[in-house]
Amino acid sequence: MSRPMYETPEDLANEKQICNVLTEKFGSEFQKLPIRYHADYLIMKNGTSRGWMEIKQRSIPSYTYSSFLIDLNKVMRMTELSRETSLPSILVVRWSDNRIGFCHINGPFSVVFAGRTDRNDIEDKQPCALIPLSNFIFIDEVDPGILV
Repeated sequence: MSRPMYETPEDLANEKQICNVLTEKFGSEFQKLPIRYHADYLIMKNGTSRGWMEIKQRSIPSYTYSSFLIDLNKVMRMTELSRETSLPSILVVRWSDNRIGFCHINGPFSVVFAGRTDRNDIEDKQPCALIPLSNFIFIDEVDPGILV
């Protein structure tokens, strides 16, 4: 049995807004990928593939926790994309205080068993990567050339 698809039109609109901010800041373009790639976008610059990107939107401020929780399987798949293509995999997060941060998804992080409890889906509890916020670079604190 396949898992339900939880991505909503609002999620896609949030992704587009974040891509627009990143394009303005870094001059990159973003190609939406089919679900089988386990990443949201291919990062492009001047017609050249530069990296893989996963976007997450959080409904809490960036200072709420000292780390970011993400499905370990997502991290493993994106790490595999990096290994096979020699392109970096980037996690981009926008929190409710409108801060946007990014980090390379290959670590360091710890592994915990955690997840959501609000959807009544037993598969929402799983091994997760707990990425310290100190791994993140916030776009309001960097020069435009640093994304990839």
